Amino acid sequence: SMARQSLAKKYLSRFKFRAHSEGFHLWLELPKNAELNPTLVATHLRSQGLSAVSSAAFCADNSPQHAIRLCLGGSISRGELDRAMPLLVDILEHPSHLTSVAY
Repeated sequence: SMARQSLAKKYLSRFKFRAHSEGFHLWLELPKNAELNPTLVATHLRSQGLSAVSSAAFCADNSPQHAIRLCLGGSISRGELDRAMPLLVDILEHPSHLTSVAY
């Protein structure tokens, strides 16, 4: 899990995220952009093989953070994680790519 966390750190160093160095998850704050809806981002990432959940799933008071929870473990291999992380970075840097994706 430390290797996966360091892989995530490599890709996400320019973004705000919180994670335990030996954990299998991280909490990623999405840049302030209307197109970066946490639910849409999480849905898109799951379609690309990354296990992501919108902050709304963890919110009890109807005002979720502008964030997603990303799972770095589970069935995804380190190689798959390494290939999928650039897709996440692309969406964070170019939010319009998310809305142009056809489902």
